[in-house]
Amino acid sequence: FTEERVEAAPMAPSRGAIKERKRPPGPPGGAFGTAALKIVAGLALDGVPKTTLTLAQDYGEAVAFANPVGLGDAAGWTFLSGPDDVQWVAATNSVNYRERFLPDSYAFATDGKGILATGGEYNKRHRKLCQPSFQQVAQLSTFADFVAETAEELKSQWDSACASP
Repeated sequence: FTEERVEAAPMAPSRGAIKERKRPPGPPGGAFGTAALKIVAGLALDGVPKTTLTLAQDYGEAVAFANPVGLGDAAGWTFLSGPDDVQWVAATNSVNYRERFLPDSYAFATDGKGILATGGEYNKRHRKLCQPSFQQVAQLSTFADFVAETAEELKSQWDSACASP
């Protein structure tokens, strides 16, 4: 994500001025260090979710590093896995985070549609349509319970399959 100030938009309570924020930790060696190149390889080979988890284990809930190979014309990336940071970027202060790097696989898998696979005006309209559902606590609670139950059922099935000869 890249953050930019939008002066016309009402600002949420500040977590500190942008220029006062410290850059999150990241791999040693800069953009062309071995660690950064391994991360880019991980993105390509393992995908964004697994790479994000690996980065969180290695560096913490917020990780930043320069783009060593020019993927998506991004200057660099910041990966967030902490719930407070995700809440800040995705909801509380989302107006300041407009651009993001989207792997080609997202666009391919979703045929260029959906909130995760798009940017620009299409994404803005789609988010505006979907947002009310995510602001109703009762609906979110019901959905979260359903996801948790389904995940537990899947885990049980996998456990049974692994135990079978």
